[in-house]
Amino acid sequence: MGYVRAAVGVSSAGDTDSAVEEAVRRARAGMSGVDPALVFLTATVDHDASDVFNRVRSQFPGARIHGSTTSLGVLCPDGVVMGNGGAVGVLLVGGDGLDTHAGSAVIKDDPEAAGRAAAEALGDRSPAVLLFSVAPGAEEAVLRGVRGVLGDVPIFGGSAADHAIAGDWSVFTDDGPFRSAVSLVSIAGDVAVGAHFLSPYRPTEARAEVTGAQGRTITEIDGKPASETLHAWIGDSIAQQVEAGGNVLAQTAFRPLGLPLATSTGDRYLAIHPASIRAEDGAVNVFAQVPLGTKVCVMDGDAEGLIGALDTLIEEAKKAGGGFIPRAGFLIYCAGCAGAVGQALDAGLRDAWKRGLDGVPMLGLCSFGEQGTLPEIGPVHANLSMSLVLLGDR
Repeated sequence: MGYVRAAVGVSSAGDTDSAVEEAVRRARAGMSGVDPALVFLTATVDHDASDVFNRVRSQFPGARIHGSTTSLGVLCPDGVVMGNGGAVGVLLVGGDGLDTHAGSAVIKDDPEAAGRAAAEALGDRSPAVLLFSVAPGAEEAVLRGVRGVLGDVPIFGGSAADHAIAGDWSVFTDDGPFRSAVSLVSIAGDVAVGAHFLSPYRPTEARAEVTGAQGRTITEIDGKPASETLHAWIGDSIAQQVEAGGNVLAQTAFRPLGLPLATSTGDRYLAIHPASIRAEDGAVNVFAQVPLGTKVCVMDGDAEGLIGALDTLIEEAKKAGGGFIPRAGFLIYCAGCAGAVGQALDAGLRDAWKRGLDGVPMLGLCSFGEQGTLPEIGPVHANLSMSLVLLGDR
């Protein structure tokens, strides 16, 4: 009978050497001498990613390293950790019967090929779950590449982030940090897995067809400039941007677009975050692809719902694992959601974790895109969403 041992360490020290040392020391203390097979690593971009990685690698030369930079802070059972000089977090996972393998690839001009290369680097695997970390921009294509090699493997993860959508993020792969890369870790062996993915918004009856779209830009909805429909749905909080162009991230964080996906029990909706409006043609830039001909809706949410969704996420992940004992948690929480709820996330996360998984080590990050696997649909990329992967003993 195998077992999983895990421990988390987080530091808000401003000096990178001190931050990594403190985080590693705290995590090691909870491992009771068990060597980690996997280091889940995150840090804010206040710290140099190469310095963080090299210091962690020197401490754990034989472990797989996986993760990415985070926006706004590091998530853990104590809430949100963020100091004046940033934050660093490590989750160590080891145990008897745990089988992990890592694969990665730099993303150049063919994101789908990068996904295939990272998946092929894992070898002939049939993991119970695949942890996924990727640079923002072409997540759908990378997922297609991974699925082309591994098939319908459950995939959960997030897109790397910084504080200002400035491209300063990094993906932590087993070979080091890269601005544009995909990192995969397969988890198999004598270990139980429970995972869940959700977009914490309610669909409304306001719906229309996407009649013009290219990549991650919606040009027309119902034959009119997309910004006209968005303005009608969101209201005058975006009137200035409709007139002159500009960023609408804050105004749409509680009112994203909903992309319907049909299942046997009804439509599931992916949240799509409008990012900005182009004044010259009324096009709306978003953070995920919306296929031409899709009937999108406007979704509705609030701070209470985005915090309360953590309880649902925890309970559904536990339920998905069946009768197992959770020992470690990997949390992805959208940076857009985190920014919208503000300081309430700190106590909200701390309280939800205490209610549902008290004493279970967890590390999380605030991402610029979220990936998860939905029943009947498979792996998807969305925005303003969250996921939780739990590992444990059978």
